[in-house]
Amino acid sequence: MVSGKEMSYDPDQHHRRSIRLKAYDYASAGAYFATICTQGHVPRFGEIIDDEMQLNDAGCMVQDV
Repeated sequence: MVSGKEMSYDPDQHHRRSIRLKAYDYASAGAYFATICTQGHVPRFGEIIDDEMQLNDAGCMVQDV
């Protein structure tokens, strides 16, 4: 908790390890896979039935975008 002061960035204390691939050009075109987790693992975009994803209306909207 901060007591009335803004925390300042200290590179010796606040450091993060990059998970980016060193030899990959992130400016180039490519496809990405995103995983979305919902609170309580509620299926917001559809259901898996017989090992196949059955999208609901929200899932269809996301797929179209």
